[in-house]
Amino acid sequence: MVDKKIREEVLPIKGYLLQEQKLIGLYVKGTLLKIEPQKIPQWLNKEILKGKFRGVVKLEVLNNRAVFYLVDLSSNQRWTILETES
Repeated sequence: MVDKKIREEVLPIKGYLLQEQKLIGLYVKGTLLKIEPQKIPQWLNKEILKGKFRGVVKLEVLNNRAVFYLVDLSSNQRWTILETES
């Protein structure tokens, strides 16, 4: 069965949670989204550490799951950072 997109929302990033120079979380809408460092490319992690990354978190709510993406606004590339099943 193909997932039907029910809702889509763009969430501004309010802050970053770093551990040992690696991104492990993002603050959006007053909530911490924990992510696994291996989900983010190393070059992107370096851009975030330098303060040069411009991006948002995009939430897509589908039939039976929600997917959070980290989106680079300059290139429109996106990386899946979290998926939840209902």
